[in-house]
Amino acid sequence: MILFDRQATLQIGSKLYKSDDIDIEFNVPFSTENEPDISEISVYNLSPASIANIKKDTKVVLSAGYKNNIGLLISGNVATFKTTIETVDKKTTMKVATAINAWKEMKIHKTYAKGTTSQDILSDLINNFGVTIADMSVVKNVMYKKGKTVSGRLKDVVKKLALETDSKFYMDKDRAYVRDYKKGTQSGFVLSSFTGLLGSPEAAEIKEGQKSTKQGWKLKCLLNHNIFTDSIIVLDSKLVKGNFRVVKGRHTSEWITEMEVV
Repeated sequence: MILFDRQATLQIGSKLYKSDDIDIEFNVPFSTENEPDISEISVYNLSPASIANIKKDTKVVLSAGYKNNIGLLISGNVATFKTTIETVDKKTTMKVATAINAWKEMKIHKTYAKGTTSQDILSDLINNFGVTIADMSVVKNVMYKKGKTVSGRLKDVVKKLALETDSKFYMDKDRAYVRDYKKGTQSGFVLSSFTGLLGSPEAAEIKEGQKSTKQGWKLKCLLNHNIFTDSIIVLDSKLVKGNFRVVKGRHTSEWITEMEVV
């Protein structure tokens, strides 16, 4: 088990920072909820010019891991930011999420032709968030024989359409997903004590969206980018073994990944 050589890189706009050169703190939640997960990232003692480079909607990319196992934790945009003085240090903190400002602010009014399906409409609308559609496989694809007009806040229209199709919708790392609640993304990752599992799995009731609560497990491991929203992992512990889907969790600068799986 690797416990040394922790590394993180943080790109803010065109500037790249490394944890070897500057202190970086982060709390990166992830889930299958349809509201964007908002991460908090703090950097210490940036120059005035670097601070001036940070603005609302600035692109932020954070990667972290141990030794050679470095991977993406979040890719998103700045929603808010502030700089404060803590004793002798200057701390700049950003709230970051995928498509967060479009999510908060964008409105839509559009009419679709006869025969358009809910999947067609969702594909068209989600593109407005400026993300890549990684999976568009609605459970119930409704056809609108008379066409359909949508109007209002973009996020509300998308959430309503996803609900009507009995599908979950979420965005993660600049990608959007509309899929069955039981579906996940194969990661090929085996989580065991040899790959960073900490302690024993804890039995828990896991709630996902509007769906009923399921019996699942809460887990902790060394920070690992292979654990992400909806990832399918193989759990190999003394208490529990099998394939599980990650419903929610968080990566922290304590170099721990927490997760809830079903």
